[in-house]
Amino acid sequence: MRTLKLFYLLLTCLLLQNTLVTSQTNIRWGTTKNPLEGLTIAWTNTTAATTDQIKWGYTAAYENGASNVTSRAGYSAATNKFFSFTFPGVLTSSATIYYSIYNSVTSTWSAQKTYVTTPPLNTNTFTFAAVGDSRTNVGVWNTISTFVNAKNPAFVIFNGDIVDTGNSNSQWDAWFTNGPNLINNKLVLHAQGNHDAAGSATYYQNIFDLPKNNPATTELYYSVDYGEAIFINLDSENAGSAAQLSWLTSTLAANVSKKWKIVSFHKPFYTVGPHAGDMNSYWNTWFKAFDDYGVDLILTGHDHLYERFKPINRNVSTTNAVANYGSLAGEGRCQVVCGGAGAPLYSPGTSSLLQTFKSDYHYVIFDVTNTSVCGTTYDDTNTVIDTFCIDKPYLSTDTPKQIFYPIKLSPNPVRDTFKLEYSSPNTGDVVINIYDIKGGLVKSEKANKSDNEFTYSSNVSSLKSGVYAVEIQMNGQKDTSIMIRE
Repeated sequence: MRTLKLFYLLLTCLLLQNTLVTSQTNIRWGTTKNPLEGLTIAWTNTTAATTDQIKWGYTAAYENGASNVTSRAGYSAATNKFFSFTFPGVLTSSATIYYSIYNSVTSTWSAQKTYVTTPPLNTNTFTFAAVGDSRTNVGVWNTISTFVNAKNPAFVIFNGDIVDTGNSNSQWDAWFTNGPNLINNKLVLHAQGNHDAAGSATYYQNIFDLPKNNPATTELYYSVDYGEAIFINLDSENAGSAAQLSWLTSTLAANVSKKWKIVSFHKPFYTVGPHAGDMNSYWNTWFKAFDDYGVDLILTGHDHLYERFKPINRNVSTTNAVANYGSLAGEGRCQVVCGGAGAPLYSPGTSSLLQTFKSDYHYVIFDVTNTSVCGTTYDDTNTVIDTFCIDKPYLSTDTPKQIFYPIKLSPNPVRDTFKLEYSSPNTGDVVINIYDIKGGLVKSEKANKSDNEFTYSSNVSSLKSGVYAVEIQMNGQKDTSIMIRE
C-alpha cells in the first residue's frame, strides 16, 4: 500500500510539473532590423515567472550558452508576462539554431527546439508568404498557417486583423494556440489592422517585437531590407499622419536603386469588397508616392476575399490600367488583397480594373528571383487559384531603370514661402504642381531649368494648414516631395 501511495504521489508531481512547464506559451519571432540581424524570440509565461532564460547555439550543445532575457507586462499585469531575447550580431544564414527556454516558475529547461534562419542578406532568390485577416475562425487559421509553414517561406507578411477584438486576451491566446506550426517557426512581419487596434492598440504593439526605424520610434510603420528588396510596412489606421508620410517618401527616395519595392498595410486602395473607398483620401499622398517611386507590389487585407488588380499607374491614368506590372515609367503597381485567413468571407462587387478574384480562404507564396517576383495563390484546400509575375528581364542585362531625383524643401514645415532645391541632368521647362491630401491640384507654376541644379521659391501663405505634395514635372520625369503647411 505504501509503495502504491508513493507511486501516485510521484505521478501527481510529474503531471503537475508538466502542467507548469507548459506555462511558457505563445513563442513568436520578430526582428529589430532584418531577418538575420536583430532577430528576436518572445514568449509568454505566468505572472509568477521571475527571470526566464534562453540557451542557444548552432549545435545541440548550445555553444553560445545561457542568457537572461528582458521581461514586460503581458496582456495585463495581472494576467501574464512576456519575455523576449534579441540574438546578437548577424546570425549565420540558412542554419539551424538549437535553443531551450528556462522556465523560472518551475526551474526547468524546455525540451530542445529549433529555428532555421533565412538565406543570406545579399541573396537574389528567396520566398516569402502573405496572409491576412485571421480574426474569428481559428480553425481556418490553423489550416492556412499549417499550409504556409509547409511551403517554408523565409518569412511571412501579415496584412492585419489578426484577431477580432484587439484587447481580448482569449482571442490572442486562440490565435497563438491555433497557429503554432507557423508562429513558432517563422519570422512574421505584421501590419496593424483596424480590429487589432480595437479597444487598445497597445496590446498589438506589446505582443510583437518589430523594427522601430522611424523618427517616431514606433513599430506601427517600419521597413526591412532583405536581398535586393525593401519591405515597407505602413499603418493604415493613421494614414493621414504627416510624420508617417514624410517617412514613407524619404524611405522610398533612399531606396530607389532597390530592385524590388514591396509595401504592405491593412486597408486597400482598390477593392471590390465592402470597404471600397476607405483609402480615397490618400490617393495623392500614399499612392502618389507608390507611383512616383515605382513600388512593385502592394499587399493589403481588410476585405475578406482574394483580389488582384491590373497594373495601375495613376500618373498615367486614374481610370484605365497600364500594360505591365513594374517600376519603370509607364508601368503599374500590382495590388493584392489577401484577407482570407479566417475572417468571414465577403461577396465581391465589380471593377474594370480587377484582374481576378475569389471569395475563399487563401494565402499567397511569392518567389523572388533576380528578374522576377512571382505569386502563387492557394485556397484552404491547397489548390492553386491564381498565378502571376512581375517580370523585369532588363535586370539581367543591366538596362538602366527609371531614376528618381529628390526634392529638398526648406523650411518644412513652412509658414509663408519655401525654397525648393532640385538636382537632375534634365534641362528645359519645369512645371511645379502642389496637390492637397485628397489629390486636388491647388497650385501650379512654371519655370525654366537651365542647369543640373535648380532652385525655386514659392509663396503658399494662401494655403490652409495641412499636408501637400509638391511635384516637379519635366521631360516626362516626375519627382515628388511632401510639404507641411503650418
